[in-house]
Amino acid sequence: MFTKIKSTLFVLPLFLVILLSSENTLAQFRHIKGISAIELSGGITGKGYYGSASYLKYLSDKLYFAIPARYEMGNLNDSIKFTEYGIAPDLNYSLFKTQWLYASIKAGASATMMNINSASYEEFSYAVDKKSFLVLAGMIGVELEIYVHDKISLIPSFRQNLIFKSEVDGKSSYYAGFGIRYSIL
Repeated sequence: MFTKIKSTLFVLPLFLVILLSSENTLAQFRHIKGISAIELSGGITGKGYYGSASYLKYLSDKLYFAIPARYEMGNLNDSIKFTEYGIAPDLNYSLFKTQWLYASIKAGASATMMNINSASYEEFSYAVDKKSFLVLAGMIGVELEIYVHDKISLIPSFRQNLIFKSEVDGKSSYYAGFGIRYSIL
């Protein structure tokens, strides 16, 4: 019994090494000019939670842009709840790559509408004169692209939004998330 477990523990890592190093099993559509992709992601922010759906276009083997539609919900403080939705286009540049991993930096901007929950508005009305307003921000961040199939990758990411225009307190917010990306022709 112990010999069988021991041989399985030897064969399994060997199989994974062969699988990950094989040209045929690895991505054929990775970061090629003209390839498009779609991505679904979500995660936590400095104020709550977010979700997004994105369209991506590869401009070269190192450069691509993304246009995500974003939805966020959370608390500005202990009692003021909000929802926020909008777009946040960004440009990504891959600094490092292997056959199954890309590490990229990103920069972009976002334009979103923030809505203060009606129950929270009474407490918040001292600071603003409306329940909905525009929030403009710049963004910098990093992401990993871990390929699990030739067209499917897992995307852990982190970004920092720097708020330019808003009627709420705070000059920045972080976003830490995880997504899945599918490359399409």
